Amino acid sequence: AAGAICSATEGAPDLPVVAPVEQPVAASLVLPLLDAGPGSPLAAAMRSVAPLIPWREPPQGEIEKYMGGRNCMSRLVGPDSLFRSDAIGFGTFYMAPDVLYPRHMHAAEEIYVVVSGGGSWALGDGGFEERGPGNVIHVTPWLPHALRANDQGLLMLWAWQGNIDLDAYRMDPGDDD
Repeated sequence: AAGAICSATEGAPDLPVVAPVEQPVAASLVLPLLDAGPGSPLAAAMRSVAPLIPWREPPQGEIEKYMGGRNCMSRLVGPDSLFRSDAIGFGTFYMAPDVLYPRHMHAAEEIYVVVSGGGSWALGDGGFEERGPGNVIHVTPWLPHALRANDQGLLMLWAWQGNIDLDAYRMDPGDDD
């Protein structure tokens, strides 16, 4: 059910709440995942701010069909964010255990940094390859890619640059789903 993970922000305005608020997603999902992984400096830093992050469901549309209620994200920098930018986007992304984010593509160049948990990425025509904490995944504009969280779940940082307009985003699940 859509909103199951991020129900604390259901009905909230498009702009994130500025005041720090501990949300259930941070307490019940993200923090245990951070505690379960290896103690990297990035995971430790993320643990200290996770309860303050304005978690929400990703924008509605096709993504909800595949992942609704099983993922949560924040957009800390971007056109509708706490720190406004039309040229870059940056935030956090959580995927529940064993969730597939089907093949998709976009005009923006993208970087993922795995913070805790793990998963696998399929880039272009390639098969899925495992990635874990500290790994960086680079996605060039319009390169089809898919992600699958492992049995622990997946917490990552993401960044977009270039054309970050969601109108330049396409789902293309093909054989992934």
